[in-house]
Amino acid sequence: MFFIVISKLAYAESATWEKLQLDASASIDFPGKVTKQEAAGQDVYSLKEGKTIYMVLISKNGFRQDASAEELSKFYDGVVKGTLEAAGNGESLQQQAFTVAGFKGIEVQFTSPAKPQLPATKFMRALSVNGTMYTLNYWTNAEQNEESKADRNRFFASFQLRNVKNTAVTERSSAPDNARES
Repeated sequence: MFFIVISKLAYAESATWEKLQLDASASIDFPGKVTKQEAAGQDVYSLKEGKTIYMVLISKNGFRQDASAEELSKFYDGVVKGTLEAAGNGESLQQQAFTVAGFKGIEVQFTSPAKPQLPATKFMRALSVNGTMYTLNYWTNAEQNEESKADRNRFFASFQLRNVKNTAVTERSSAPDNARES
């Protein structure tokens, strides 16, 4: 038993997370070497590690950054709907908003029962930043334990924006994470 625990710890420590510069504005950490492809006008960065797929898609979306909160909500509703349709009539299990550098996005946990070849548990974050859509995906067949949750949280939390200014004129909360940069 002791050797199993030590092996797991050694493996966990040997998994080296690497920062990847996605474009001039964004970066994210992956737990290993990433493959880059282009598909349908999108840059796709992906890594399969064990039972888990990490993926980032980047595309130009032309969405107005000066949109109202209601327009932004409708836009993200459309993104979620399109994702669920592409997943073979996927089902949304949970949705929540998140914010990065003052930009609001949507996080969705969903399933795709019509596509059993895909990992069972899927999490997606979509964030529109000045006409660019960043879609972060964490899909896994691994047991949903603390280690899996920690990997997902680390992947999503590592996404960073630099040298971008949110030009949106939407209502903002007073939370520090939503504060406008001067």
